[in-house]
Amino acid sequence: MNIPINGDMFTWLTINRRWLVVVALICYVAALFLISYAISRIFYANTSVSTIFGRLLLCMGAMVFSLAGIVGLLTIIEWAVGGQFNINFIQTVLVMMVNIVQQLCMIWIIFKHKPIYSSMSLAVLAVLFLGILIFQSSLPQLVSPHNHTQIIVHRGVINNNSGYNTIAALKKNGDEGYPFIEMDIQETKDHRFICAHDDTVNLAGKSELINNLNLKQIRKHMHVELFADYLKVAGSLGQKLIVELKVTNASDGQMGSQFAQQFGEAMQEQGNYVHSVGYRPLIQIKHQFPKIKVGLVTMLNGLGIAKLHPDFFTLQRVTLNDYMVAQCGQGGRKVYSWTDDDKWVMKTSKMLGTDGQVTDQASRLKNVSVEESKDSWLLILNKFWNYV
Repeated sequence: MNIPINGDMFTWLTINRRWLVVVALICYVAALFLISYAISRIFYANTSVSTIFGRLLLCMGAMVFSLAGIVGLLTIIEWAVGGQFNINFIQTVLVMMVNIVQQLCMIWIIFKHKPIYSSMSLAVLAVLFLGILIFQSSLPQLVSPHNHTQIIVHRGVINNNSGYNTIAALKKNGDEGYPFIEMDIQETKDHRFICAHDDTVNLAGKSELINNLNLKQIRKHMHVELFADYLKVAGSLGQKLIVELKVTNASDGQMGSQFAQQFGEAMQEQGNYVHSVGYRPLIQIKHQFPKIKVGLVTMLNGLGIAKLHPDFFTLQRVTLNDYMVAQCGQGGRKVYSWTDDDKWVMKTSKMLGTDGQVTDQASRLKNVSVEESKDSWLLILNKFWNYV
């Protein structure tokens, strides 16, 4: 499904994704248990169906009905919020059939009183997953692999050669010739922007949100580097930046406007970019300085983010796929992946046609290339991983 969401909803879902995933898993397990119980009751209760095969067909019908109901409900929700019917039909059918077969294998094992690790069940599941690989490999590719991806230095560090998000790292790596250095900043309660990745700091043994503290309070307990100083050094080195605005539930609603007022002119003059999971701050910056490129950072690649309006996307590599790259890249928008540190991950992102790769291992990535015919197996593995 590709259910459209607005920018504020996307930001809230992303910030709160961890506990939402826990809730979703609990609901999924509960639903799976109830459906399995209902189907098993059908299997045993219908004595009028004399053969095991007939009862299995009856169970299959029940499973198809239940899954079709779920897909139908999601479609109604999509229509209700103003979207269009945009289901990837092949993928949906594939997921439905796999779940059906898995349920039938479980019921068969229970009926025969065999352990879950029986050779028959393992053989059926092995054939099933092999079939998925073959089927997925036959689907048309939506993107074109290439070796022209930009290398983006993650948090200003190459191969752990300095501290993350520090001016020392910027000075060390800012003249290496990479097109962008990506770094993180947080806004304090008194609207100062500091170089930091984590949302919290440890004050006297207690974790506190940076958004809720003044700069003076933080400096009493730890060394802090201001983004204003970092930006000046980057400008003197001629090094372009992609600045990530870190957002929490406690962030100031006018964070983007505050950032634009303090740094907009310098950011625009130096050709720097801004990206964030916070959609509203990006729009605020874009409104004041239209020439600054703003990008949406996402770990939730299954949502309808392609319908939002950033200049580029930075997609988390774990759930990256050709569909998301193709959708987000419409209209000439750039698509970056993060964080690509392992060789096979670097190759997969290149095979998926991304425009840039955010990495801690820039020197390694510089020596990685792909050949479409030789590395096509990575696309098959990617499709399989996205199913799982």
